[in-house]
Amino acid sequence: MDRNKLLRRRLVGITVTLVILAGIGTLGASASPRLDGHPLVLSPDLARSTQFLRFVSAQIEVLQAADARLTEAIDQGATASHLLEQVRGARVATEDALGVLTASEQEGAPFELESLRQSLQSAASATAEAGRLAILFINTPTPEAQAAAAQTLEQARTSLEMARELWTRLAPR
Repeated sequence: MDRNKLLRRRLVGITVTLVILAGIGTLGASASPRLDGHPLVLSPDLARSTQFLRFVSAQIEVLQAADARLTEAIDQGATASHLLEQVRGARVATEDALGVLTASEQEGAPFELESLRQSLQSAASATAEAGRLAILFINTPTPEAQAAAAQTLEQARTSLEMARELWTRLAPR
């Protein structure tokens, strides 16, 4: 009889312990900060840096797409059959670059990533200027206007490549 009581006490003790541990685990899971739906096991500073690096990655992709649209508009030049579509494509690319510029000004960069933000802004500004010159070239297709647009787009590519290289060095692997 004593043995049965001892077994029951142990069983009750183990059950109570498991219930308490499950409650603590549930409380910990609900109180843990989350980033993108996953528990945050990083420090808040590291989480901000990671979030900013994701933002920069997305903005670099937008600038790459804008570069492709501008390249097409400049390469087609006055030979394009639909100049209005060509101007629209260049305008969309310019607006995208300006959107990146605005977003990067509004996005709070952690102090240690400020140089990356400035590099992204430089690339966006250069891409927007290339878009402006591409639109001018489409409207007045002269060799000088084409050369100015192509040169500015090349400078924008260089700025974008510098931003991408800096991002690559700073992004966690």
